[in-house]
Amino acid sequence: HRRADSIRHAIEQGADFGELARQFSGDNLSYQLGGVLPEFGIGKYERGFEETAFSLKKDGDISSPYESAFGYHIIKRIKRIPVPVVANQKILDEMKEKIKADPRVAVSKKLMLQTILKRTQFKECIPAGNRLWDYTDSILQNKKPSAGAGINDRSVLFQFADKKYTVGDWTTYRNSLKSVPGLTSGKTNSEILDLYRESMAFEYYKEHLEKYNKAFAAQVNEFRDGNLLFEMMQRQIWNRAAADSAGLKFFFEAHQKAYWWKPGAEAIIFNAADTASANKLQGELEKNMNNWRLSVDRFGGQVQADSGRFELKQIPGNALPEAGRFTDALTNPDKSVQFAYIIREYTTAAPRSFEEARGLVVNDYQNELENKWIAALKKKYPVVINEAVFRSLPK
Repeated sequence: HRRADSIRHAIEQGADFGELARQFSGDNLSYQLGGVLPEFGIGKYERGFEETAFSLKKDGDISSPYESAFGYHIIKRIKRIPVPVVANQKILDEMKEKIKADPRVAVSKKLMLQTILKRTQFKECIPAGNRLWDYTDSILQNKKPSAGAGINDRSVLFQFADKKYTVGDWTTYRNSLKSVPGLTSGKTNSEILDLYRESMAFEYYKEHLEKYNKAFAAQVNEFRDGNLLFEMMQRQIWNRAAADSAGLKFFFEAHQKAYWWKPGAEAIIFNAADTASANKLQGELEKNMNNWRLSVDRFGGQVQADSGRFELKQIPGNALPEAGRFTDALTNPDKSVQFAYIIREYTTAAPRSFEEARGLVVNDYQNELENKWIAALKKKYPVVINEAVFRSLPK
């Protein structure tokens, strides 16, 4: 997980997403294209992966590391293709109305309310009745309440464990409903008070969910601890590594043997959604390779392409052809097709420049800073294990 966090931070500091994907991705299908996937909708991948992808708000946003059964993923949103709004909204509205009309929803909500009232120590202080209704009507009609009412705006109407709601809170709520008469049409004061009490109960429960839901409290604590660790990592490692230009160059020079290009080629790698698209694209490219970007754009989301220097294992096909030719097409298990156009061959290994290796150097330098930091923490705060207690724990 620390490596995934380090890679994400390197991206935030300007490292190339595609280059890091080619270096660190374990997905044999997408790493060749710098991590680019064909467009997808709901049901293509596992639920958690899709939820993470669709939670990204705008093009270019980067997700936090997400763990699936296949390992950690860092997702970058390239382009969102919206579902037709009219049809989608109509279906959504119909579903909402069906759910609201289902009597099981009302029963479930009522049972939930009873549970909440019990757990939050709800107590009614002024019973619903004519005394309260007369006072309420006086306020709504801007009249002076009767002197014998025995209640005022500061009188406690009901309360939960550590929060009280006054008659003034209730009349303010009641007054606010004047602007939306449809909500109160045909309802008595008693029915409206029930709605107010229900709304405040759910609001109070939500605000104190940590207290009443142990699983949620554990999640919140984990989130806080994670945020604390993230903040410390950012201060001690990520920001230091990104800002320390001299340190990065010194680290690069000291470990330059680790940053070499293996034999490969300067190439353009194409990924098409299916065989038909791949064949049509290659036919266009054979006529005019100079305008390959325009050709790719004409296919919309059906085709992606990435250009740059690649190592042999990153280039699709069984063998590397001479410069100016296409590799054999490779059909993936999902029926997408990859092929490459070779611009220039590199038959021997060669050192990377600092700029070419920058993303890798930042990541490795962060790892070194992290290891030194952890070693310092262990020295300052030694951990002592009670062996007797440890052995008594269930296996």
